Amino acid sequence: MSGSGKRRLPPKVKQGIPVVGGLLRFLKGPIVMLREEYPKLGSVFTLNLVNRNITFLIGPEVSAHFFKAPEADLSQQEVYQFNVPTFGPGVVFDVDYSIRQEQFRFFTESLRVNKLKGYVDMMVTEAQVRNFLVTPHSLCNCCNFLLESSMRSDFACTNMISFLQVVWVGVRIRTILTVAFN
Repeated sequence: MSGSGKRRLPPKVKQGIPVVGGLLRFLKGPIVMLREEYPKLGSVFTLNLVNRNITFLIGPEVSAHFFKAPEADLSQQEVYQFNVPTFGPGVVFDVDYSIRQEQFRFFTESLRVNKLKGYVDMMVTEAQVRNFLVTPHSLCNCCNFLLESSMRSDFACTNMISFLQVVWVGVRIRTILTVAFN
């Protein structure tokens, strides 16, 4: 907030076609859209997806505000609600702020880069159990790409839980494509 008490909202992505323009652009390629808008709008900007505004915080200097803001100022609960199926009810995204913070502290140690490397075999086994065709080599390539991307200052990944979700989505997408085209 500024000194006068008025809220300063982040700039909005130009969406072209009213109502659905933002959604169309996002569906064409969210990473491409983010990389195009970041230089134009900066580290914080908003995209309208049909009837909902989604605000992006890119980089550790602005993302920290989301993760460290008091629950009274910025509710993570609403943002994380769509993610409840990831871990299930009563865990991480489906608990109150104080419990979530405690669980995040636990995850922080478990999701350090040196620990993530040790999880590759378990992830491959789980993927194979779920009838996905994943090799340790392809999973390592995916993890290495995401790790290298997350270390770049212009597109830093500050939330390791989100990072792990991205890795798993990447594995699923790669597997689906492999199955579809083989």
